[in-house]
Amino acid sequence: MKKNLRLLLLAFVMTLPVFANAQKVEFDNLQVNVVMPENENISESLLSSLQDRLYEAVSLNALGSIDASNRFVLLPVVNIVSKNATSSIPPQFVAEVEVALYFADNQEKTILSQTVITKKGMADSENKAVAKALKSVQARDKKIKRLFDEGKTNLAKYFVAHPDEAVIGTVKDNDVDWILEK
Repeated sequence: MKKNLRLLLLAFVMTLPVFANAQKVEFDNLQVNVVMPENENISESLLSSLQDRLYEAVSLNALGSIDASNRFVLLPVVNIVSKNATSSIPPQFVAEVEVALYFADNQEKTILSQTVITKKGMADSENKAVAKALKSVQARDKKIKRLFDEGKTNLAKYFVAHPDEAVIGTVKDNDVDWILEK
């Protein structure tokens, strides 16, 4: 009797991974495009450099990145919070920059997750201080990892609730202004 119970328990335990994976959504085909909005206060080369680091973050977080896809987007909104001169001689400038990141489903017009990363930079000019602050945003930042983890969790919940919509494709409309309006 005990032997049969052990065998039954062992058989049950061995089938648990099958049941656990039945509700798991795979993201092998999830392609995320980093969309950079225009920003008059920051040079195109700095924005391009930030975009490269964010594509690296997409890759590091087990998501595919492709320029042609725009269903799933990562939208960074850069805001210069402050630029101040120090009282030292020669004067130095300290810039504080916020990078708000939105991971969104552009087809469903849904923000899956969002975070804000604040960085400071110091240099001998205001522009160089802003550049140092932006260049300090790293692809391996823990906030970016949490952003993607939370976004994938929310996306998995959505796809489990709407299995017929789990087809991952592209969206013809490349407009992401709806994110900025929320």
